[in-house]
Amino acid sequence: EKKKFPTTWDKDLCALAQAKFYLVSRRGPLVFKLRSGDSESTYTVCIASPSHRCSCGGGEAKGLMCVHILFVVIKILKVPQTNPLAWALRWSEGVVDRILSGRLDGGKSQSTTNNHAFLKKGDRTRKARLKEDESAKDNRNLPTVDEASVAQRELEQSSTCSICQDEMTDSQLDGELLCYCSASCGSSFHKGCMRVFAAHARMERKTILCPLCRAPWTASCKPPPGKSSARRRL
Repeated sequence: EKKKFPTTWDKDLCALAQAKFYLVSRRGPLVFKLRSGDSESTYTVCIASPSHRCSCGGGEAKGLMCVHILFVVIKILKVPQTNPLAWALRWSEGVVDRILSGRLDGGKSQSTTNNHAFLKKGDRTRKARLKEDESAKDNRNLPTVDEASVAQRELEQSSTCSICQDEMTDSQLDGELLCYCSASCGSSFHKGCMRVFAAHARMERKTILCPLCRAPWTASCKPPPGKSSARRRL
């Protein structure tokens, strides 16, 4: 049976392709705060709780699939744009579980599954770590680059920055345009994206945490002793 795309779907996807957003915070695995790339405006997107909604007014209540919801559904949660769930404004609990566990359409890549595992892990540990670090005022500024204690994870094919959801490339790595979590998980991010992420945390008077593993942020562009810089895994 032929899939029935919304009449505005091509236009919606075009708007998504032209948009730039940063994932600057979240509450639990299904509430996301985005910052616009061309302004300081922020938008809160709630997914399937029980229906999608956005602080811009988009969502099931008004029958509007806004670009912010699309960014979360397609770019962050990795729902294929040809899957009817991409334009659905309400998901069942079972669908949510399948997406977060990487089992949509028979399974996802290991990297996608790991990212969703980080979302779940972060939800369980976020409050405990914030309580432990609430007195660490110096962590509220992006640290100076230091010698790393954890190796940078290799870039895989189509590796994306979890803040902007755009690709990270070998040329960016060689040009020192990437930073990574040197204290815990070794995950890489665009330097510019991490600055936006850190600025938002400081604005909300929160401790800067790694966007993925939720450990207190320590950045490094230098490999630990005896290690070479990460290269793309083929």
